Amino acid sequence: MTKAKVIQIAATLSIAYFLFLLLFLKFGNLYFDLFKGVFRYEIETLYPEFEVSSLRIENRDGKEMIFLWVNLTDRTIQARTLLHKSPGTAFGSGTMCVDQYIHPIVMLSVLLAWPVSRFRNRLYILLLALPFLFLLEMADVPVLLAVRCMESFNSLAAPKSALGIGSFWVSFLHTGGRQALSVISACCAVGLFHAIKFWGDQRKLSGKEGKPRRNEPCPCGSGLKYKKCCLIR
Repeated sequence: MTKAKVIQIAATLSIAYFLFLLLFLKFGNLYFDLFKGVFRYEIETLYPEFEVSSLRIENRDGKEMIFLWVNLTDRTIQARTLLHKSPGTAFGSGTMCVDQYIHPIVMLSVLLAWPVSRFRNRLYILLLALPFLFLLEMADVPVLLAVRCMESFNSLAAPKSALGIGSFWVSFLHTGGRQALSVISACCAVGLFHAIKFWGDQRKLSGKEGKPRRNEPCPCGSGLKYKKCCLIR
């Protein structure tokens, strides 16, 4: 790869990142709405202690943030013997909206700057990246918000409880893990595209080499020409 090509890729990546960042900061609430229902379902499934009462974008001190409010369920009160608590006790947590937008911004920027010759191939790679993007979103904001609510709950129910794996996952996301996972996912989409393309090319090549010509002897061993034997069957 030439130096000029590297500079072109870097410039495209930087410009794309800046433009996508502006786009999501302006219309990111629409992107959040696409996942809102799935996030609620995931939180209540993974953390049956809570019932989601509110999950929305709020403006706090001029900053757009995603806020989660959950209530304790009856089963949680009984299981933990929290006599001083009652069903409906609320716990809340929040995170910056940009935490959710990072994944599509980074992935789209990387895929747009990736050196692909045809527009059709680039579009195909973008489609292959969608499942990876969905998995990243499911593993990020809803888990982060639920873990913080759980930490608040545990601080009351069991003040000396040790940090769980969820807390370490949240720390990983906030220390560059979010960006790293986005880049890795984009590369996985590109790798999957090339694997599918290679497999398709191999099938075409084997098909061309394995199929005899019309006037060649039929591979079935009949002694007839292919066009007068298996070709017409």
